Amino acid sequence: MRLSYRLKNCRPFISICYENKMREVSNYTNMGKYLIDLHKIDTNNNIYDLMDDLIKNENKISDNLHSINEELQPKNVKFHFVNF
Repeated sequence: MRLSYRLKNCRPFISICYENKMREVSNYTNMGKYLIDLHKIDTNNNIYDLMDDLIKNENKISDNLHSINEELQPKNVKFHFVNF
């Protein structure tokens, strides 16, 4: 599923980072905890553990993404995320 869809609909996501763009998106959406940097693969950063944590905290993360989405929208202007 495309990241833009997940962001527009405030759905939690795990980001696989191969360039700074994904790091920036993860940071400004407070999803940095769920970032896997391909340049710094760490065996302690288990994707199954991240996914388990993401599922357990899905509602909290979704609420946070809603708040961020609202903050980023100017008054009376619909905000659209750019497709990556």
